[in-house]
Amino acid sequence: MEKLRSTVVTLRWRAEGRTLLPLPLCVEGAGPPDMSSTGWPLDGGLLYSMESLIVQWSGQIWDVLKKDSGALLLQGDHPGPNLELQFWTSQRENLAGIQLQIQSREVKEIMEILRRVKSSYYSSFQEISVKVNEALLEAEDIDLHLRPLRRLITNLEERSFPQVDTLLPPLFHSLCLIWSHSRFYCTAQRMVVLLQEFCNLILDKAFAYLIPEELFKMELEEGQERVQITISVLHTFKQLFHTYRQKILGFFQHNQTIKLWDFPASLVFRRSDRVLERLLMMEEVFAAALDFLKLEKIEVGGSRGKVLSEMVFRMTEDFHEGWRALRESKYDPLDYSDQVFVHQHKRFMEQNRDFDQRLGTLLNLAFHNSNNLKSTMKLLQLFGNLLERPRIHQLFSANDSVLLDMFKQEVDHLHLLLHQHRDESGSVCLGKNMPPVAGRLKWSQELQSRILTNRSHLSQMPLGGTEADATFRKCERLLEDLEQQDQELLSGWTEGLEEVCQRHLKDPLLTLDTNTGLFHVNFSPALTSVLREVKYLGMLKRQNIPKAALLLHSKRERIYVQSQTLTLVTQWYNQLQGTILDVEQGLVHDELDKTRRQLDPALRELTWAQDDPWDYIKSTQDLVQSIWSRVRKSKANLEAIQNLMARLSQCACVSRKSGDSTPLLLSDIDESVTKQHALISSTGKQLHTLLQENLSLLAVADVNSIEWQAYSDYVDHMVLSGLCAATRCSLRYLLDNTDAARRIAPLFEVRLVLKGDGMSFDPPLDCSHTGNFFDIVDKMVADILNQASFIPRVARHKRLDHYQSDINQIKELSDMCWTLRSRARAATNKVREHQEVLNSYQHLWTDDRSEFMRQFVLYGRVLSPEEAELHELKKNPPTLENFKEQIDVFECLHERVSEMEDGKVFCGWLQLDVRPFKHTLMNVIKRWSWMLKEHLLNHVQQSNVSSSHGQVMHL
Repeated sequence: MEKLRSTVVTLRWRAEGRTLLPLPLCVEGAGPPDMSSTGWPLDGGLLYSMESLIVQWSGQIWDVLKKDSGALLLQGDHPGPNLELQFWTSQRENLAGIQLQIQSREVKEIMEILRRVKSSYYSSFQEISVKVNEALLEAEDIDLHLRPLRRLITNLEERSFPQVDTLLPPLFHSLCLIWSHSRFYCTAQRMVVLLQEFCNLILDKAFAYLIPEELFKMELEEGQERVQITISVLHTFKQLFHTYRQKILGFFQHNQTIKLWDFPASLVFRRSDRVLERLLMMEEVFAAALDFLKLEKIEVGGSRGKVLSEMVFRMTEDFHEGWRALRESKYDPLDYSDQVFVHQHKRFMEQNRDFDQRLGTLLNLAFHNSNNLKSTMKLLQLFGNLLERPRIHQLFSANDSVLLDMFKQEVDHLHLLLHQHRDESGSVCLGKNMPPVAGRLKWSQELQSRILTNRSHLSQMPLGGTEADATFRKCERLLEDLEQQDQELLSGWTEGLEEVCQRHLKDPLLTLDTNTGLFHVNFSPALTSVLREVKYLGMLKRQNIPKAALLLHSKRERIYVQSQTLTLVTQWYNQLQGTILDVEQGLVHDELDKTRRQLDPALRELTWAQDDPWDYIKSTQDLVQSIWSRVRKSKANLEAIQNLMARLSQCACVSRKSGDSTPLLLSDIDESVTKQHALISSTGKQLHTLLQENLSLLAVADVNSIEWQAYSDYVDHMVLSGLCAATRCSLRYLLDNTDAARRIAPLFEVRLVLKGDGMSFDPPLDCSHTGNFFDIVDKMVADILNQASFIPRVARHKRLDHYQSDINQIKELSDMCWTLRSRARAATNKVREHQEVLNSYQHLWTDDRSEFMRQFVLYGRVLSPEEAELHELKKNPPTLENFKEQIDVFECLHERVSEMEDGKVFCGWLQLDVRPFKHTLMNVIKRWSWMLKEHLLNHVQQSNVSSSHGQVMHL
């Protein structure tokens, strides 16, 4: 029972990471046995139980003392440094608990009993107790010195992998301090364990950063960058290890025993070196891939360019196939226990060596196909880093002598070009959109760049020999000649430059053209040229620019702002002077004089050399801008008034609808006139608002002044001209559309209708009737003429309410009105004459049909007026043939009327609509015909009824 209890309690404490030394039940429950003389001899069973317990305690304690922090490493796991710190913290706590239990009263009494009975277990347990004390001292020392690493480990875990290398120097510094200050951790075994664990931590972060399974599926540049960063971090860690290994002496004091890191580095970096080996293989793969994948962008020129480009394309396809196999692999290339990547890497590099051979041959063919140095350099630049691959470079080196000859010819050609340029330097313009000096320096710089570029390409190739040295010396002399020419050019430009700058900076700000009265900005073109030269010389990175030019250029912003502001001021003033009207000038005469006086100092006193003319320039700008903007706004208002008046004459007051050729509806005339009068009234309000705004803009204090009356007369004439044009437009439209010679569609229409009392017109043509056609035309003309009465007079000093009296006095408009009225009378008379022709049908609607039928039935014809007055006439009933003849007369008359035209145009513009009259007359004729037919029908019906009645009576 006691054994079972001991086992259970021990396992429970072990699960909590602590060691429990179980006590016997007899001791734990009732206390230790009585050790007086009466309690002896000790019970044999109890002694056996105690000695058995000592054996168990010794085993438990030895298990704790034998624990090793590097056990997991020996088992093949890859723990991090946190495990080391946790181990020593747990070991310290566990040993402290064991020591506390050993020093408890119960254990001491048990040991005393064993001593008194001279048990053989007493001395062995005493030795174990001493070892526990020593191990506890060791664990406390190590735990204390490892604590500072917690913060470093946390930083390493939280920091992104590319930034890990910044934390490694503090880490090694801390490790060296631990090595030199800790009594028990300065052993090779323990430091190797800790360094291996830090290696594991860095490798774990590297694996998380690289994502090995996806590494070849990334973009090439990104994958290569990650591999290179990882290699750099691992190299940094290893280099810091060797660095601090050499510096370890500096961490010991003079009275300390020096201990070196004399353990082999391979013990620490066994795993990281194997991973690094794989990373270097991967870097080699990425470098080759980046080189050969550039082939897909290469297109070779020249006569054989197409063939060579196809060869490059086939090589690209072959490489893509091998690269695709590598990218689609699913293994971990960093797993050094798996050799699949090693075999695939070997095949990949063998394929690349074949590509190097093929590409070197292709490059030689392309080189021999090049005609000059420029195309050759483009070829070398096109293949770029591929030329640095050893096999390609070896194959291409046979062309070095040819390339040197090309470069020698290029240097000779440039030397000749330089001498030609010197001879023509005064007449040749170099550098697009650049000033002369900077343009020539730019040309020289481009020439030097051309030489240096070619030379840099050649300098990368082993072109040894006397001929190469001579060519390069000639190249150096050419560069020296170009530099000397640049110095001579700059010297010639700088000579007298300071005097030019000082002289022109003393020029006044403005000049005045006495002939035109216009102002101009007086900034010398010489200073502008200097500023441009300095600007472009700065872009060319030239250093030896004269101080006077640099001083002027340092003021460029101020000079630019001042000159641009003055340019605006002069433009505003000149525009004002050139466009102002006499009537406007009279209103702003005082302000113009003030502006002119304000500009006078800029003509005499103020110069570009002064540092503080800005206040003057700003005040002048404000003054000129104020009057210029107000006059410009007033002109815009005048233009708006002119546009408003012009809008009135864009279309006639009364007109047809757009694109319509039908006559005007007389009912729409009043509506059109009303709309036009409303538009004119609205226009009048707008122009008076604009005029009132101009009164404020031009700062008119007295509206009764002569100047304002002249200005209002100007606007008044503008309004009157607009009204005259609007009236003329409407009247002209009516005249054009009532001109018979123009042969256009009729403008007006009159309807002829037949009523019970006879023919009539709609509208009436008789002037005695209200609303007759002439009155309508006359009223329309009067309404057009009276448009001027809807705009109040602008020139109030004329004592007139509106413009009607002026419009009435214009003879042209009066003549147009008279012409329209005359045409209306003439057309009306023509229509009434046509009415007389239609009176031949008058009997059809005036005769009595009943009387006609009575006479026809009695006498077989219509009686004359004389016969109708006789009382006794012989009756002669009509025959069927008589009825037929009479009906045929009416039918022929109906057909003739139906063929009558529907309308007729008079004077080319007045249309008579006969259709209402025509349809009514045809109905009337039909009534006459039907009357005869109805009589016959009734007669036949009555005859049939009588015959039937006689037959019935006979029966």
